[in-house]
Amino acid sequence: MKSEGKTIKGADFILKKPTHFTRQETESLLLIYDKLVSASNPDKESTLVAAPALSAKGKEGLERVVFRDLLHNTFGVNTEEILMDRIFCAFDTSCDGLVKQDEWLIGMSSFLKGSLHEKTAFAFSVYDLNNDGFIVREEMFNLLRNSLVKQPQDEDPDEGVKELVEMILKKLDRDKDG
Repeated sequence: MKSEGKTIKGADFILKKPTHFTRQETESLLLIYDKLVSASNPDKESTLVAAPALSAKGKEGLERVVFRDLLHNTFGVNTEEILMDRIFCAFDTSCDGLVKQDEWLIGMSSFLKGSLHEKTAFAFSVYDLNNDGFIVREEMFNLLRNSLVKQPQDEDPDEGVKELVEMILKKLDRDKDG
């Protein structure tokens, strides 16, 4: 694939992966990816030339801190660290601490243009804190702990969160197994 007269390393392989993007959108996302990786590694060459940009770990990819800044500054995701980290993990499907080009495109495809099913699966992977395929009471509690305003007169400030978790479980537990 050509963009600005230079070949983007690995793009032909990536374009064969299923996404909801047009070729032009894919090229634009790859340019953004390249700029983010290059900006976080100023001593390394761009992926638009022969050698890929390397992270501090010596591997090509987008690091967690840069990714979190992108979520905050570009998409207005202003949430707790735990959710920011979980969104990163949903993109980093290889679990190596870096978002590669293909992970970037596939993740952005689900995040920005995915079907209801894809977005639901993406959200589930974010909220399933221990990656066991279930969202249990403890995970809900940890995610909701800081979402309620705590009143000074509350004896147990977590009691409201516990009640909220119980209400959610009663409402959403289809097979009534807790």
